[in-house]
Amino acid sequence: MRSITLAAFALIGCVATPAVAKDTELFILGALHGLHEQEESFGFGELERVIEAIKPEVLMLEVTPEELAGKLETKGRPEYPKVIWPMLGRLQAKAYAMEVAQPLYGELTGDAGARWGEFKKRLPADDAALTAHSAATSNVLQAYWKSVADTQDQATDALGRARVQLSGAMAAGTDPVQVRWDSAMVESVKSAIAENPGKRVLVLGSYRNRYMFADELRGVSGTKLIDMQEWLEAKGFGRRPAASR
Repeated sequence: MRSITLAAFALIGCVATPAVAKDTELFILGALHGLHEQEESFGFGELERVIEAIKPEVLMLEVTPEELAGKLETKGRPEYPKVIWPMLGRLQAKAYAMEVAQPLYGELTGDAGARWGEFKKRLPADDAALTAHSAATSNVLQAYWKSVADTQDQATDALGRARVQLSGAMAAGTDPVQVRWDSAMVESVKSAIAENPGKRVLVLGSYRNRYMFADELRGVSGTKLIDMQEWLEAKGFGRRPAASR
């Protein structure tokens, strides 16, 4: 009788104790786009290695739904046909497109194109200065980066933030479009997090906008934002690949 009573109390205790919800681990990784082909410390092979080390269960991609569905070429983002599309089959991760679908995509890109065209026509010297600044920023970063971890650090984020703030201030009419674009991507991440509680989520953005995702997603309920630089260093990505040293 005693053993049955103890077993009953143990069962009641098991039922009464709620399971502790597991936080969603949120990784935000900035890809280098065309710079992967030039950056010795973070080539396409290293990008693949980093993603495999993260082992994402949910993969948020900076592409349109149409590009994801068709595994299409992605202008200005060669990492997708070279690395991401071939990886999708073996990753066993749910993949989501962060960019908007048509017709909103056409509306926003058309609006941005018109606003930038007007800016270039009205202030050609300012436009040339922004173009030169962007190229110089990339050159400075490549001189600064010594490892994959460096590409995800505060200095890189600060330069990405400054680039956006400068262009927004100089070509002020482009700001509303950028805000709508960024907001749509952030909302897609929040929606995916809600659909996949407790899963490991990788947001694959850009070295130019990684700071934006971190700003907007830090503090989302039920998530643990991973310090990307610290994590990469702990996993051995804080130094150049052996073949490059």
